[in-house]
Order: sequence, then C-alpha cells, then structure tokens
Amino acid sequence: MKNKVSKGLMFGTFVLVLAAAFLFSSKVGNDLISSVDVSGADVNGKSYNEAAYDLDVKYLSLLEDTVLVKFGDEEFETNLRALGVDFDTYKTLELVYEAAADRSLLSSLTASVLDSDDELEVDTVFEIDRGQMEKEILSFVPLANSPSDAEVVVDEGVVVTANEAGFYLDFDDVYDQMFNALVELELPSIDLKKRLYSAAQLAEDAEILASILAREIVFRPVDSEELDYSKIVKVQSDWVSVEGGNVEFDKEAIEAYVLEEIALEVEVKPTDAIINSFSADADYADVSAVARHGRSLDLETTVHRVVVASSGRYGGDNPVLMEFYSALAGVKNESGVDLGAMVLLGQGRSNFSGSPAGRDFNVRKGLNEKFNNVLLAPGETFSYNALLGPVTHRAGWQDSLAIFGGGKLVPVPGGGLCQVSTTMYRALVNSGLNIIDKSNHSLYVHYYKAYGDGLDAAIYPGSKDLRFINDTPSYLLIQAYAGGDDGFINVYGTPDGRSVALDGPFYAGQVPDEFKGRVNPRSNQIMWIQQITRPNGEVEEKILTSTYRSAVR
Repeated sequence: MKNKVSKGLMFGTFVLVLAAAFLFSSKVGNDLISSVDVSGADVNGKSYNEAAYDLDVKYLSLLEDTVLVKFGDEEFETNLRALGVDFDTYKTLELVYEAAADRSLLSSLTASVLDSDDELEVDTVFEIDRGQMEKEILSFVPLANSPSDAEVVVDEGVVVTANEAGFYLDFDDVYDQMFNALVELELPSIDLKKRLYSAAQLAEDAEILASILAREIVFRPVDSEELDYSKIVKVQSDWVSVEGGNVEFDKEAIEAYVLEEIALEVEVKPTDAIINSFSADADYADVSAVARHGRSLDLETTVHRVVVASSGRYGGDNPVLMEFYSALAGVKNESGVDLGAMVLLGQGRSNFSGSPAGRDFNVRKGLNEKFNNVLLAPGETFSYNALLGPVTHRAGWQDSLAIFGGGKLVPVPGGGLCQVSTTMYRALVNSGLNIIDKSNHSLYVHYYKAYGDGLDAAIYPGSKDLRFINDTPSYLLIQAYAGGDDGFINVYGTPDGRSVALDGPFYAGQVPDEFKGRVNPRSNQIMWIQQITRPNGEVEEKILTSTYRSAVR
C-alpha cells in the first residue's frame, strides 16, 4: 500500500521543518533509502549515489525514446528531449530524503502511527520548455490553414471577398498530456487537437462596410450666399470599421481628412489694414491692404456631420453642411496721428454676377480705385460724384448700359457705377450715418436684389449724387473691394454709442401684421424700417422707400 505525499512536509509546523532539515543534512552517499518510491521507480535499499545513477539512466532512456505525435490520420516521431523535457535527478532525491526524514520523525513522535510496510511516493521533478515543445511540433505540423479575412476592395467599384475560418493547435492540451505521463515516468502518446477560430473580418461585416464605402457625401456651406462651394467625396476606408455588425467611425481620421482636403479650400485668413500715413488735404489715406475678415471652419460640428452623412442618416445626397466662425480683421493706425478707434461701423454688400464685361470692369474699377481708403474728417461731407471724377473713356471707363429718361437703357462710359453707389448706400444705412442726398433708380434692377432689395442708390454726375455727413466724433475710413462677384464697402470709425436696426424688405400685400400701420408699400415700392438708437436712448425711426416706374417683379 502506497501513501501519496506532496513535495512539502506532511505537517507545516516549525519543529518538523527543523527536524527534517537536520536529518537530510546528516545523510551521506552510502545511506540506504527505505520505503520510498519515485514515480514508480524502485529505489528502496539503495544508497543516494546508487539511486542517482539508476534515475539518471532511466531519465536518459526516456529522453531518447520515441514519442508518437498524432495529427488526424498522420503520425510523426520525436522524443522528449526535442520536446523540451528536462529531468532533475538532484531535486528528485532531495524530495526522497525529505520524505524519508518526515517518516522517521513521525514514527518516533507518534509511536509508529505509520505501518512499516507503507511506502511513500515521491514525484519526479522535471520541466517542460513550452516554447521548445511548440517549436518542435510546429516543425512537422505547420499552421497551413490560417484564417483569411473577408476583404473590401475599393477600385472603380466596391467588391467583397469571402472570409474563411482557420484553426490553431491546442498546445495547452499537449502540455497536459505530456505532464500526466511524465509524473508517472511514462512516455506520452500525444494526440494533437485543433481548435477552429473565425476570421477577424467576416463577410457580413464586409458587406456592411462595402455599403458605407460606396456612399458619397457632399460638403457644402450652410450659407451658400456666403460661400459658393460644393465637393462630392466618397466615404474613406480609414474612417470606418465594422465588427460583429457594429459600425465605428474614427473621428480622428475624419478630422485629419477635413483639415487636409476641405479646410484648406474653404477657410480664409483675416487680413488687417494698416494706415501708414495721410494728408489732411487729401481724400485718401496711404493704407496697406484692405481689412478683410476671414472664416474658420467649425471642425467639431463638421466631423460630427461627416459621421452622420457617412452612415446615410441624412438621406438625399448625404450633405455635410459646414458652419464657420468669423476670423475678424481690423484697421491698425500707424500714421502717428490720432484717428480714433477705427472699428467697423457698418458694411454694404451687393452682387454683380452676370454683368457684361464692360459693367464688370467698371464696378471693380470704381471699388478699387475710387472709393477704397477714403478718409473723412469729423463734420466733413462726402460726395460720391466728387470722388468719382470724370466718367469718360479717357478716364479709363468702359461702355455699359445705364438708365436714361426714366426708362431708356443706353450704353455709356462707366455704366454700372450705380452698383458701387448702391453698395456705398447700404454701408451708410447700416452705419446709421446722416445721409443728406440719395435717389433710387427709376427702374427696378435685378443686380440690386441680393443683400438689400430696395436699398439702391442711383448716381449720375451733374444730376444725381450720394452724399452724407460724418456726424461721428472722429475720422472715418472707407474701404472698398470686390470678393468674387460681390462688392463690399466697409466704414470704420469710432463708435459713439448709436446702434442701428433694420427691418425689411416690405412689398405690397406682404407686410407682416406687426409692421402694418407703419409701412404700406404700393406695388411699385419697396420699403425698409431703419431705427437708430442714440446713446441717450432716443430712437429715430426712418422709412426708407424706393419707388419705381413699374410694379416690382
């Protein structure tokens, strides 16, 4: 009968540990081993050296003996040494003497509780190098059937390839088979088991991914009047992944794309104007550049809308509506003369797209050469015609149509300059300045519909002028420029506390209830309500009316 013991002592008391250590340390090579069995190997009646020799012989024999490895219908031969097995004779005999010492001490302390015929069993000490074991097995059983992912190939179309499952060898099971045999000093017979595992990219997921990558989205601004831009883009492969039917969008990848491919096309850096010098008796200041506001893309909102559009939730053409932050520009005074704060008081804007070549030329010339960088002192009166000067071919103006006799269109030099005066008038209205002379056109002109329908100002040298007084406490700087087919005029100065509110345009039969009684335009009229609030709280209300020869279309 055999009693199984562990590698430690049978009882964990401090006294037994000291006693066992003393008895083991007193053994010599010729001491005989009694009633201890090593994994089925009989070492009873043998000295330490004899037992060591016998175990070494047995271990060496086991290491070189053939081990069969089965994989399905195939068999391969190897040995324990190649599989990374190493027996430790010395540590095994240490356990033998510990067990013998425990038995002797317990017998003396407990009046032979143990039967003298009982044998204690000690396990052989060995190690299995798992890395070497796996390497040896893989040398004759290669992993030829690795899984293949389903793929989405984007070329002229989107193609999905099927996935295929693979397998891996269950090395945990191989280790257990070897361990269970070796603790009994037996040769293992290894039966390799394989475990299936799926491809990382399944066909179902690939189909979902393919449907997303086939989708087109359209970048365009919320305000198409502010920016004429539209760009169609395919959903990019690095934006999205699908796993187990769950769709995930990589916002960092989308953000990088938007910054590199979209923002560079739609963002504008602000440009400051710098007043270098001026002369008190001159109409113009020496100014570097035109102060032009910039725009910066709202990146976070845009990325979110790309995700929504890419998922198809917007429907239609999957629009990504872009919004912008204003990047404000200003006027810097480096003239050395105190000109005031130079804050933007008001802006006028009009659109002249579709103008014939002569008209287009005249509008741009008027903006850039005649009304840009005009400096007006406090109390000074501005006259559009005075600054305009001669409007002749010799002065560089081209022919284009102008209105004569209340309804006749005649080609004349400078035709289209009313586009500039209209833009100026709108800047003055928005600034709340004191306009003392202004006439609207006798005919309704479609060029003036955008940005202020009915706020138009006709001019003709010697007949019709646009005049206002600088009723602010400091200088005014007027800057004019063309942006695309839009004309801009900005008025800069020192705020004196006045504010301006505009309501309109109002057309005949289309006046909202809240404004009825205040405006009542006829069919050939367009009206606006301008309210100027002074610093003391006084409100001045003006009805701005343009009356044409025929009904407004």
